[in-house]
Amino acid sequence: MKVDGTSDTHITMLGILDELFAALARRGVRCCHWKSNSHLAAAARGETDLDLLVDRARADAFRQVAADLGFKSVRAAPGKHYPGVENHLGYDGGTGRLVHLHVHYDLVLGQQHVKDHRLPIEEHVLASVTQLDGVPVPAPELELIILALRAVLKYRLRDAFKDAFGIGPSGIPGPIRDEAAWLLGRTSPHAVRTTLAELPPIVPAGWVMEIIGRLTSPRTRGLWLLVLRERVRVALRPMRRVSRTGATARYLLALWRKRARRTGIATKRRMTLHDGGTTIGIVGSDGAGKTTLIAALDEWLAWRLDVRTLYMGIPPEPSGLRWFLKRVTRLARAAERRIDGTGGRDVVRRALREVGDVSLGLRRVDEARRRLARHRQGLRHAARGAVVLFDRYPLPAASVQGRSMDGARLKQEIAPPWSPPVAWLMRRERGLYDRVTPPRHLLALNVTPEQSLRRKPDHDPVGIAAKTAAIRTLASDDTGLVVVDADQPADRVLAEVKARIWTWL
Repeated sequence: MKVDGTSDTHITMLGILDELFAALARRGVRCCHWKSNSHLAAAARGETDLDLLVDRARADAFRQVAADLGFKSVRAAPGKHYPGVENHLGYDGGTGRLVHLHVHYDLVLGQQHVKDHRLPIEEHVLASVTQLDGVPVPAPELELIILALRAVLKYRLRDAFKDAFGIGPSGIPGPIRDEAAWLLGRTSPHAVRTTLAELPPIVPAGWVMEIIGRLTSPRTRGLWLLVLRERVRVALRPMRRVSRTGATARYLLALWRKRARRTGIATKRRMTLHDGGTTIGIVGSDGAGKTTLIAALDEWLAWRLDVRTLYMGIPPEPSGLRWFLKRVTRLARAAERRIDGTGGRDVVRRALREVGDVSLGLRRVDEARRRLARHRQGLRHAARGAVVLFDRYPLPAASVQGRSMDGARLKQEIAPPWSPPVAWLMRRERGLYDRVTPPRHLLALNVTPEQSLRRKPDHDPVGIAAKTAAIRTLASDDTGLVVVDADQPADRVLAEVKARIWTWL
């Protein structure tokens, strides 16, 4: 059976989808994957979302089945919420993939970015369901009729001009033409006409057959297709959920959002969890694989969810004011040592020490301020529903060579007695870190010093051993820290972390 237009192999479906369809069948919940079935194989593998039409009368049963399998209800991205449509996100443990169910209780279709019409034939579609390699799908005649109406309602004035004058590619996208041809290969024009006669007289059958002919013909005749679009809009007016003016306004707003993202004015917003966003801190010693892991987690979650990654460490190469303060500290320390060696006067030595201490204190306070700012930025993202991943995090309870891990350090770096300016800077640094509240979840990558040094041979062995010991101590203190063995291969670490994070969402 030719499933995806490229091969004759059967669909290989994710385990969680196998369980979903089996459970729905046991509960008597009618549903089907109602569009783009020429590419069903990709959806079954979790590479694209699944568009499921579900019997509205069994909506509660569907939600219960999905929840029992670990699916989570999610909000659509801004501008992409439509009545009668909801979203569920699941996690397939066997592959580590996220699965997006785009669940329709109403068949909504229409202008791109708007979906301004409902097609009231849900019962006919559900009554026609057949199985395509274990996936319930509608009869190809019905799917072709819906595809024709979807395509013509998306057809734009500029598409008509392109087709009328042969400018560039066709106004009907190639994938839609391919899908129409694939569906027509599974049925016949006679069967489509018969099905149209059985449907409510919403759109005249002749118009639908003409649209299908345009989709499967090398010559589109754009202006005629534009006329058909207007006729279909008039026929569907009783099922219209947005006025033409409102639909145009929403379409233009969607275009503006796309342009704003392209120019960097705005960032792309994705779906968010109904239970709200969360913050996750990921810590570990050097060589534990934090950077690689967090990049993989960001890619995994950002496929559908709104996710933000914030680095809470210190950039290895300071710039601007921090670069200047670091140079001042080094010069002051070097000059102090030189005077010590030449028997210089105490007053000069104390002045140089004060300059070095203050410049160091200013740099540490600036680092604390920046970390606090990133922490607050993460809280704002989480409040809007995003999943926030913190790369490193200040841990006051984890002591590394006498100071807290990624936290306040001036008290250990500057020996007493402290001058009033230096003492004030210490209090300021401590106060800033005190305002960095713990993340909702904290995960540590625990790697042995030997493995860490194999991965990072240029790092300080003493410092690596100290960080490793600090994390072990913190984990044994029942702080709620989740520890993952990072000596394992990277793919196993990633799988374990994904499973843990999914339970937190």
